[in-house]
Amino acid sequence: MTKRSSTRPLPNYTFFTDRDLGLHVVPDALEAAGASVERHDKHFPNPRTRDTEWIAFVAAKNWIALTRNRKIRYATDERDAVMQEGLRLFILFGVNHARIATNLVRSLSRVTKYCDSHVQPFIAKLHLPDAEKLKHNPLAPGSIETWLTEAEWRSFPR
Repeated sequence: MTKRSSTRPLPNYTFFTDRDLGLHVVPDALEAAGASVERHDKHFPNPRTRDTEWIAFVAAKNWIALTRNRKIRYATDERDAVMQEGLRLFILFGVNHARIATNLVRSLSRVTKYCDSHVQPFIAKLHLPDAEKLKHNPLAPGSIETWLTEAEWRSFPR
């Protein structure tokens, strides 16, 4: 399913997988690639834990948050929590956990480089590679797009 990444994430990066990414496929693939992973359910066994709660927790630990939940960008409380707490958040795109996991592992070096080169907080999207890229390189990583920066968020009307 997933291929072991040829470049390991920096040792100081820990990835937090939220409940939307499931219990095993995505976090297991990250661990197999050599990444340090913290799973939502390890810290928040209550399935009704509010996103704002885990956002504050993950930001305080300076972990990188991963989710499929695109609504966080538009939900005022969650979006504001990401920005106020200083979180690095990646929204992962894909049709199922297996494709998301494969793309994430192939894109780990891009994700860590993005974190190194962008001021937090931010919300970024990790897209699947397009079909044309995959035709030429079946192991092509996905692309990262900035979705929201703190400066953009501060310009929102209050």
